[in-house]
Amino acid sequence: MHALLSLKRLNPDLTLPSPEEERRDPKSADQRYDRAAAWLRNQTRDRKKFPLIFAENVSYGFRRNLLALRAWGLISSAGCALSASGALWMGKDALLHLGAGLAIGAYTLLMTPAGLKRQSDVYTRRLIEAIDMLPRPTAPSKKAPTKADA
Repeated sequence: MHALLSLKRLNPDLTLPSPEEERRDPKSADQRYDRAAAWLRNQTRDRKKFPLIFAENVSYGFRRNLLALRAWGLISSAGCALSASGALWMGKDALLHLGAGLAIGAYTLLMTPAGLKRQSDVYTRRLIEAIDMLPRPTAPSKKAPTKADA
């Protein structure tokens, strides 16, 4: 809740739903949260100011892409292991290739939707933590108008 209030102070134009609005119209609430998240992502794009967010986003993208190519990774790993096994059977030195094929297969199997979800949650936490690092908007000056202002 603290993060949502801080986000609202940073950008008063964001209309975040109340718990009642969220219960009444979850689809509209999700759209409003999506707009707020998009605004926050745009405020934290600077790699130098927000290196952890950048690193977590890269990690998320890598895991997402690896999960999408999981079937191809397993097929490649199996092909490598089979060909290396055949080479070993024929007396060739292919033990390193067999190990590499099996290691790639094992690593590919470790990429699961649950692991991707965990990485997504880590990225989200880093993004929310950045709210307190963003500059606060400055209040407009309340000086008395002069003849030059007229």
